[in-house]
Amino acid sequence: MFGIVFLITLLFFILILELVDIFANIWHYMDNEVSLSDMLLVIVYYLPKCISYAVPVSMLFSISFTMGTLYANNELIAIFNSGISLVNLITPFLILGLAISIGVFFFEDQIVLDTVKAKRELEQVLLKRQTATYNRSNFSFRNEEARTVYKVDFYDDTNQTMKGILLIQKDENKNFKLSVKAVKAEWNGEHWVLSNCQIYSWNTAGDLIIVRNEIQYNALDMQQEPRTFRESGAEIAEMSFITAADWIEDLKKAGLPYVKALTDFYNKFSYALRTLIVVILASSIGGAFKKNILLMSLLSSLIASVVFFVFQMVTNTMAQNGFLPPFAGAFIPFLVFIIIGAVLFKRTRT
Repeated sequence: MFGIVFLITLLFFILILELVDIFANIWHYMDNEVSLSDMLLVIVYYLPKCISYAVPVSMLFSISFTMGTLYANNELIAIFNSGISLVNLITPFLILGLAISIGVFFFEDQIVLDTVKAKRELEQVLLKRQTATYNRSNFSFRNEEARTVYKVDFYDDTNQTMKGILLIQKDENKNFKLSVKAVKAEWNGEHWVLSNCQIYSWNTAGDLIIVRNEIQYNALDMQQEPRTFRESGAEIAEMSFITAADWIEDLKKAGLPYVKALTDFYNKFSYALRTLIVVILASSIGGAFKKNILLMSLLSSLIASVVFFVFQMVTNTMAQNGFLPPFAGAFIPFLVFIIIGAVLFKRTRT
């Protein structure tokens, strides 16, 4: 019974999510005379994300409904009398929940990211929306190993260029060693090449000894990839696991803010573990319903999902603003709901 209920519930929530997305843009589609085939293509691109959203809620509903039905029909009496404990009964659910959690992580990383990007790009064309930009203005970063600080007036993400660059390098005694003012910088695949430069050099005594102009200057220590300097609108959620890890490492090396990115990075893991949480919750609350099992299971599934998401939003915001460590901000909701599920499970009637 569980398998059938899960599939039906999964299809139901996928349909709801697709309809919400379509009707949220229906007037825009009509105003821009979007064809039915293009709308269907948007639906197809959004389908993997809907599956990712719907799986945990469907698991919560199907398990709580199955357990509630068994309790209401007194079918568990025979199971418990045969020597099978409640823990042994739900162990397959726990294993399934863990397997689905792992599967959801790789499904998000390998499939959902690409289809969501394709959907967004298609909607930008169909609805004539302005393309998102990751340009950045007036920021600084550093290279600790090279003892160098950089200040940039503007970063153009589209062309991967910088304008208005100031480079200041110190020696091991923290005395000025080199300063470079450049009009423009371009990425050559390995490091940044500065153009139209004024270069100032100091000796070990701190005396300015050389001032020269150069058309180009190879900043060999300036090896941060262009993606490092993107505005914070570049979301970790839109990056693969490996890309996100590399980007955060680049942010750390450059001395740029990385707390929000690191919190979102940990969320990739806590997000995937939601399915394991709902298995524990569903196994414990399923026996609480003796009447209206279908309605109460659906209601409890929606309430638990909303509370979890709101709680996660609060802890994420606290982490991004420095009130919690990034790891805690991402995993506190997971741990709290695990504890709640364990307490409820212990009190479940057998």
